[in-house]
Amino acid sequence: MPLFGNFKYIPFADLMPALVKRTGGLVVQMPSAAIALEVNQGALVRAYRNQELLSLEQAKEILLDLVMVPEAAFEFTGRPIQARTGDLNYFLPNMLVDLVAFTNARPTYADQFIDPTTRFCRTDKNGYPEGIPGRFLIEASYWLESPKGASSHELSSHLRVSLQTVLYNLYSLRQSGYVQALDAFRLQQLPSQPQGKPHQGLWGRLARGLRGGLERS
Repeated sequence: MPLFGNFKYIPFADLMPALVKRTGGLVVQMPSAAIALEVNQGALVRAYRNQELLSLEQAKEILLDLVMVPEAAFEFTGRPIQARTGDLNYFLPNMLVDLVAFTNARPTYADQFIDPTTRFCRTDKNGYPEGIPGRFLIEASYWLESPKGASSHELSSHLRVSLQTVLYNLYSLRQSGYVQALDAFRLQQLPSQPQGKPHQGLWGRLARGLRGGLERS
């Protein structure tokens, strides 16, 4: 079933949950070029600009343009994607974190995606994603698994990292299904705090061990 619209009403970042579940081609008519992305269950397989096949670095530039463009028509059509030598296989839910490092422009677009006061909790999805979001989830799991979850402001304080770092990681984790926002009604029905406090020595050793496992994988 085709999916179509305009980034004016559905920003590119908001398409990510749909793309994670689909395989096919996304065509975007930008002001300066026609962009085509071939995706397979959230992985960017190939990217084209005016039918020119792009490298990973060029594809990241295009993804940044798609995030920032205020208006552009798009259409997604489901179809099989055949694997080829040299495929990008770039996992789109990691896009925002990677683009921040790629452009070195961290403060520019953090608040477009998550309200820092929104409370998040872990979902029932097991395991941890690869890379930076996985390491962040390991360290934040205690607070995200509490009955009322945690806000970006709270996680920034608990983990002693910048608010922007928390925002980008929560965005990536939400898009890949590891965390979800808590609505106001559910919050009213839940107890205030988790039982006890994390044991810093044990928690630190556990986090370091899991981080090491992720980095070696």
